[in-house]
Amino acid sequence: MEDRDSLSIAMIGSDDVTADSMAMGAMEAGKLKPVYITVSGTVDAQSTAQQGVRDMVQRKADLIIVAGIDVNEVNAENWNDALETARKAGVPVALLNPIAVPEDNKLYAATMTINDRMADATPLDDAVMAVANNDPHDREMLVTTIDH
Repeated sequence: MEDRDSLSIAMIGSDDVTADSMAMGAMEAGKLKPVYITVSGTVDAQSTAQQGVRDMVQRKADLIIVAGIDVNEVNAENWNDALETARKAGVPVALLNPIAVPEDNKLYAATMTINDRMADATPLDDAVMAVANNDPHDREMLVTTIDH
């Protein structure tokens, strides 16, 4: 079990910089120190995100969070390749606010959907810790960025 301050967490951003900022803030408030990789403003955000996954595997991240993944017919093979790289390296991947997930659900550990209105939503930092430490967790989690 890793301590919060020693975990290497990478968050691959989405086109929604505001939501990304809220997620980063929630993790930091929970004493996590995630690295943020922006995809906003790039020519192909999904391709940039795929490369971010590969880069974070090379850097030996403990957990990769992919925000706003949008798998479609055009990019499915590239997403599968990127996520398979993480899987083979033993790096769990969580999908935050996914638009469309890969067909093969073995390529990611969990999906996390932010819902700050749900009183019983799991704090994002706690959900991240559960996935990173391979603690028992739901496959689909409702999470909150609000500090309880």
